[in-house]
Amino acid sequence: WKDPEPTLRYVVCMDSSQGVTDSSDFDVATVLCVQPPYVEHVATWMGRVSQHEFAREGANLAEYYNKALIVPEVVESSGGAVLMALTDIIKYPHIYAREDGSYGWKTTKWSKGPMIDAFKESLDRDLFRTYDERVAAQMTTYEAHRTSAGITKVGAPRGAYDDLLMTVMMGCKVLPEINRSKPRVVHYGRTKW
Repeated sequence: WKDPEPTLRYVVCMDSSQGVTDSSDFDVATVLCVQPPYVEHVATWMGRVSQHEFAREGANLAEYYNKALIVPEVVESSGGAVLMALTDIIKYPHIYAREDGSYGWKTTKWSKGPMIDAFKESLDRDLFRTYDERVAAQMTTYEAHRTSAGITKVGAPRGAYDDLLMTVMMGCKVLPEINRSKPRVVHYGRTKW
């Protein structure tokens, strides 16, 4: 929706799927413009490709958006191959690191709630903007639901997707941390935020 502006900073948040079939989730990369206190969603890449190809697409997108910081989601079932491709094959120099020094955003049952809360706060304070109607559509279906095992989970109901929304929520959670910190160089010349 918007091309990069040379004076602005951008973040590319990436959510990788676990496959390339027509029924698998999508690989999604969203570009968020960092204009404190606002979060503006300016571009989206969405598809079903191998994790290495997805890493390449994310790196290309980040390079185009002023060498943006990449925030890849890393969960137990996916994301590790994307992170490995970004760090060890592509050698992209700007990757988000958590407080413990590990790269990528890790979605867990403990981090998901604060991530959702950060996004809700951005909405409540009218600080989030998107041009992607698919994000708005995913917001309307995102809910708490019970699994067949009786566990309550928050996410898209069966047959719906939440990939775009997850990347936007990740960005809303990590942006305040990124804005408060100064980058520092770590191993292989990568910049840690």
